Amino acid sequence: MKKLCLALPILLSLVGCSTTIPVNYVPSPSIKGSGNVEVGKFIYAPYERKQVKANQFQSVSVAIGAMYLSENVSDLVEQSLNKELLAAGFSTEPTTGLKISGTVDRLLFDWTGFTEMDMYLDVSYSISKNGNQINIKKISSHKALPKMPGYDSEAIRSTISDNISKLLIDLRKDKLL
Repeated sequence: MKKLCLALPILLSLVGCSTTIPVNYVPSPSIKGSGNVEVGKFIYAPYERKQVKANQFQSVSVAIGAMYLSENVSDLVEQSLNKELLAAGFSTEPTTGLKISGTVDRLLFDWTGFTEMDMYLDVSYSISKNGNQINIKKISSHKALPKMPGYDSEAIRSTISDNISKLLIDLRKDKLL
């Protein structure tokens, strides 16, 4: 009985909790432009492979519990790109011109560190023009932020923003925007 009483608090401390993080994505455009750029569909590859739920972060193997977003990962990235393009001055109405769609290959949230949390986002963007794929851009982003209450939403927002900014700057260099 004594062993059970001693073991129970240890076992209970190892039980993981799941948390849902709300994300209010506010754009911070890195370029200015004009014209029409359609935002196509995005998919979340780990969800398609049945490794996580549609709104769940991937996590490191030592993590206990799970972290979820308030919306599906594919929808969040798609809507964030749409907001960034609109804030940069582009129209995002359906078009036969330039279209950006993609696959979220990784969205990993490592909250297991003592002083900081790390967010990783890898997206393969498919760029098509007039219905023909002309380019695939694989963009990776990593953000490390202090492990403090409330910073998890900012970690998500800044990682997505960084990823989209890298894409838009690349497309500008390639003279596609």
